Amino acid sequence: MNSKAARVIPFQKDESVHISMRDTNEVAHTSKSEDELLLQSINQNINEAIYRSIRGKGLVYINDAFVKMFGYEDEYEILNENALNLYSSSDERDKLAKEIIKHGSVTNKEVEFKRKDGTIFIASFSSTMVIGSDGITYFDGAIRDISESKKAEEQLKYQSDMQKMLISISSKYLNLPLDSIDEGINMTLGELGNFLKVDRLQMHNYDLVKNECSTIYEWCDKGISPTNKSHKTPLDAIMDMVRCHFKGENFFIKDVSLLDKGLAKQALEAQKIKSVLTVPMLLENNCVGFISLDSVKSIRSYTDSEITMIQLFANMSVNIMSRSSDQKQLHKLLETSIIQKKRIKDFSQITSHNIRTSVANLVAINHLLQDDSENKEYLNYLNITIDKLNKSIYNINHLLNLDNKNELLEKKTCNITSSINRVLKQNNQSIKEKEIVVINTLPNKLRIKAFPTYLDGIFQHLISNALKHGTDKKSKKIKIDYSVNSQKVAVKITDYGKGIDLDRHGKKIFQAGVQFHSDNCKGQGMGLFMSNYMIEVLGGEIKVKSKIDKGTTFTAIFKNV
Repeated sequence: MNSKAARVIPFQKDESVHISMRDTNEVAHTSKSEDELLLQSINQNINEAIYRSIRGKGLVYINDAFVKMFGYEDEYEILNENALNLYSSSDERDKLAKEIIKHGSVTNKEVEFKRKDGTIFIASFSSTMVIGSDGITYFDGAIRDISESKKAEEQLKYQSDMQKMLISISSKYLNLPLDSIDEGINMTLGELGNFLKVDRLQMHNYDLVKNECSTIYEWCDKGISPTNKSHKTPLDAIMDMVRCHFKGENFFIKDVSLLDKGLAKQALEAQKIKSVLTVPMLLENNCVGFISLDSVKSIRSYTDSEITMIQLFANMSVNIMSRSSDQKQLHKLLETSIIQKKRIKDFSQITSHNIRTSVANLVAINHLLQDDSENKEYLNYLNITIDKLNKSIYNINHLLNLDNKNELLEKKTCNITSSINRVLKQNNQSIKEKEIVVINTLPNKLRIKAFPTYLDGIFQHLISNALKHGTDKKSKKIKIDYSVNSQKVAVKITDYGKGIDLDRHGKKIFQAGVQFHSDNCKGQGMGLFMSNYMIEVLGGEIKVKSKIDKGTTFTAIFKNV
């Protein structure tokens, strides 16, 4: 054998051992047999690490592949090394030794070994216990490094698991009921987060009107704090990322600590993020938001397959959310159509009744006048009837005109305060005559997007209603108040008069033709119906609070856009 490859460390003075393990230089005079040459060639050229060891004393022989596999300089360095240092765990070595002694051998056992530099590798380990001609018990074995094949095997399994997960998500999303979308997305975020071993997984949306983005869904691993979902991030602070997203590109920061000082670094470090990957959510090539993967515990990177997986998930999510939005809009339109149909039916019935009644009265009065044309009382009834008929016809035309113009009108920025001031001016004569005190707390400029004629009509109905039914000799006060937040503007009109029995009339308070006060013989119950109709067309709503003999508050709520 080659002296380098066959170097041994003798452990006892047994002459037979010295002779069998003697350095080849000492027996140079002995000619090598063909078997010896063959063995030497195998030991030098084989890729598997070959060894012989004696229990309790360690290695006595290794080949060149063994030296190379474990990363040492030469065989002498390893032979003088404690064999325990070649294993990732001393316990594992002890278990192997016991198994070999018990069964005589082990074959293709997966074992974790440790190189000189401390790195761990997985190998297929085979060993047999033999008794040499010298009577000594040896352990002969071979070690084959399978780290790369193991890594490839794990990668294939990872790819297979990834495909199965994507198929599962796709199937789930296709059959997901619209009322379970939030639950489905939250569950899927958790599955992806655990699979990809990220610390935090979030879904965000872009609001270009308000120039900000916000978190709409979030999953956090155990021990990771959630973010403040109510917090809105200005787009100016993350403009580099925004530009990438609107080009349809991903944005990745491997090490946040290396970023230049600025709002972006400040925001990321506030959430203790060390690495972050963001993937845009595209709807018909328009970026509507993004998915972010936060690494808090350590810096990490992502493979192309992992990024592709997140991109597919982003596409599925934005499609399901878009489908949900379309369905909700369709459902809203359907509900609106049903309500409008019912309104028209109710309005038609009431109007038809009013007109029929008025016409019948006209016919009857006409007969009476023919008998006594100078009866002034009958003439007065005739005038009242004609007036009611005119109002009914006016209300019909007004409602039809509103329906016809809705599609043609364009919303404009309107000053609510100016609208209310105009209405108060129109009712100034009635306010003076009744000596009513109007407390108006609205600021000079309170603006919303609306149809100007609608706005005046809404407040005309509400204020005139308060003047008619909310004031008397005991109560001569009307209060106009407001409240504002980022989403809504609410205007409250409060009187302190008769009030409305909401237990009795609450469900029909905004229906056409409903009257709550018997002394209002001139009214036709259309004011609140028309106000509610116009507010709903503007995307708002109207609410009412009332107590009998304590007063009533109508609150008109508009979108703050």
